[in-house]
Amino acid sequence: MRPSDTAITAPLLRYLTSLRPARRTFLVEDQATRDYSWLIAHQLVANPPAGGTVTRHQVAADTGDFGPAVAAALAARAQAVVYCGASSRRAASCARALRAAGFAGTPAATQAVLTPEYLRAAGAAAEGWVFSATFVDPARLTPAAGFVRSFKRRYGVQNAGRGAAEAYDALGLVAHVLATVGAGPVDRSGLIQRLRAVSYRGITRTIAFRDRTGEVVEEPGLFLWRVEHGTPLFLGQYQEVRV
Repeated sequence: MRPSDTAITAPLLRYLTSLRPARRTFLVEDQATRDYSWLIAHQLVANPPAGGTVTRHQVAADTGDFGPAVAAALAARAQAVVYCGASSRRAASCARALRAAGFAGTPAATQAVLTPEYLRAAGAAAEGWVFSATFVDPARLTPAAGFVRSFKRRYGVQNAGRGAAEAYDALGLVAHVLATVGAGPVDRSGLIQRLRAVSYRGITRTIAFRDRTGEVVEEPGLFLWRVEHGTPLFLGQYQEVRV
């Protein structure tokens, strides 16, 4: 039910097209996570933000120096720099290099690197970074208020952790379908068909599946985050965000 990695660039595309338009986008392809970097870069090259130009620059896996990549971004007069890899540590190195060079545009990446490790390693350089993600902050969603209260009380924590609300929705969808089946036996294929036939309104989004392919409708499950004052801030479903 989670949107695939092939869809994860959609929130970045909207941000860099409609919210903070970037006519010149610079992609940092990290060869330490080559396949993932290629996938993210490929999606953005195929769909250039703001209909502008996209420049690609590879950083070798055996170096942690992102200075040359940042210098190339500045030389290209980039208005946005997207770290395309999946390494939190190396994304932080990229962030520090951008800050040291005085980059004034939009820095961005995907949820793969939005981790405590990234925030610690990047420090002040993480400020302003924009991320696409498939998870929410349930504390900022009105429909999830009851879930958050129950979760905190049940587990004695300050916040509902990443993925908790999404897991709750997944279970809710299955329970909803099972409730319609009755007391009789249910086989796997029959249950899958029933699951794909419903539209279920959870606490994070509406979960539905496409008629012809059976694939999940991905757009409702894609979100934007931005680091503000050192903390990741959930902005909302990417098509609904207004900045």
